[in-house]
Amino acid sequence: MATTVEGRGSAGDVLHRVFDGHLGSFLDELEERGGDLPAHVRRELDAYRACGDFSQGFGWLTCKGCDHHRLVPLSCSGRGFCPSCGGRRMAELAEHWMERVFPAAPVRQFVWTLPWGRHRLLAYRADLCRGVRREYLDELKQWYAEQAGAQGAPAGSETGLVTVVHRAGSALQLNYHLHTLAIAGAYGRDEEGKVQFTRVPAPTTEEVERLVVRVAVRVERWLSSQGYGLEEEAYVDDADTMLVLQEASAAHRAALGVRAGKKTRRMQMLGGREFPLPPRCASYEGYNLHANVVVGAHDREALRRLCRYIARPPLAKSRLEERGDGALVLRMKRPWSDGTTSIVFDPVELIGKLVALIPPRHFNLTSYAGVFASRSALRADVVPAPPPEEVFKKVCEHPSSSSRWVPWATLLKHVFGLDAWACPRCGEQMELSCILRGPRIINKVLHDLSKSSRGPPQPPAVFT
Repeated sequence: MATTVEGRGSAGDVLHRVFDGHLGSFLDELEERGGDLPAHVRRELDAYRACGDFSQGFGWLTCKGCDHHRLVPLSCSGRGFCPSCGGRRMAELAEHWMERVFPAAPVRQFVWTLPWGRHRLLAYRADLCRGVRREYLDELKQWYAEQAGAQGAPAGSETGLVTVVHRAGSALQLNYHLHTLAIAGAYGRDEEGKVQFTRVPAPTTEEVERLVVRVAVRVERWLSSQGYGLEEEAYVDDADTMLVLQEASAAHRAALGVRAGKKTRRMQMLGGREFPLPPRCASYEGYNLHANVVVGAHDREALRRLCRYIARPPLAKSRLEERGDGALVLRMKRPWSDGTTSIVFDPVELIGKLVALIPPRHFNLTSYAGVFASRSALRADVVPAPPPEEVFKKVCEHPSSSSRWVPWATLLKHVFGLDAWACPRCGEQMELSCILRGPRIINKVLHDLSKSSRGPPQPPAVFT
């Protein structure tokens, strides 16, 4: 019996080595300072260390054609920083939006950034984050309704918006900002009850300047009504461990380690210069709105790339390197205006940066508004019809046909053109026999496979 052990590209990489070697030091230093992490943060850290680890569980695939077996380790499904699980979520969301959300209409991207003083508050307080996001989206919907009305759209016409909350900047600093994909127009019902689409012209830079002022004023008014005006300083309890980590991250400083309190180190080139704001981009009192990216109605491949872009994880493993002295170098995607090309972290400092990015419990990073909202009366007439029902190879006791879940093998085929279910020996489609969890049964199976040439034993399936 031939057996292939598949790697997920996670266990044993640079980031896992950092956590395996320095997470204990990070937690010990927190304890010495009298701090502690929330339970959900500790669970995510433990789960990340087990991501791609065969000792924590794996799926067992078999080929009936040639009796080939493949063992695929399980993932952690973390929401904070795991590059592997974040990449899977990115691909899954992009395919879901393309097949079940975005119709054949032009789409414009809005990137909304808040002042630095608001980053730690919104990263820490999920309730305030929801409120700020709601105020921003309501103002954006109102602006689109006004623009569509000027084009003769039916009364009550609405656009459709998909928004993803990003908590990290390119240097892994806490940087709360939102990416929104908005239909560049509005949908409404005419006098005969038929759905009518009205395209909205591209905004000018002056219109974006007025829009960012409207958004900033509305959001600040709402925050003031909640007791968090600009004059307020003590937003939350400064003794809270997560707040300490988040505040240091937002300020580009190390929270713990040998460089605690110091600014993050940068590798810079000479000749740094300031860049002017691009077209359709404006700032006001620390708020910034960028609206210069648009995709045509029939350029679905460009829209798919844009969907993946706004759903991307905060860290790509290819950007992280380990130096000979043990320091971690994070390469920038492109040089900053001051010439910065890379950021240098101490291992404990890097762990602190990543921990600060873990979102609060029960907070959805993705939201839908306008005609894409679940309660919209126009949603069923606007979104594409669902694709033909597929027989998903999902391991669960009660699979739901309405689930958004897409098998990772299907995503690999969409993104990379790879058929992960194909047997590497004969090319036939493999079948998922079971999911194994628990060290006792896992060790027994791996031991038997290492010495046996006969067929594998039939362990009990554990459904997740």
